[in-house]
Amino acid sequence: MNDNIIKANGTPVIGPHTVNKVIYLVLAFFLGGFGIHKFYARRPLAGIICVLFCWTCIPLIWSLISFVIALFTPSDSLGNIEA
Repeated sequence: MNDNIIKANGTPVIGPHTVNKVIYLVLAFFLGGFGIHKFYARRPLAGIICVLFCWTCIPLIWSLISFVIALFTPSDSLGNIEA
């Protein structure tokens, strides 16, 4: 499902959960245990859950799974993915 909208001049408007793939991958890999990549993807509830449970290493596993999924998700022409 693509939520991007094209303006009259041809420039795309980023949809509600479209993020830059490279930035998302870096955040998920290095700061994923704290849920920073979820905040970047505009999913604050998931980010708060990661922050609350960061001491259990469950968010770290969750972020590694998110990293692998995002790694193999094809990006659009601007390098964005839906996260």
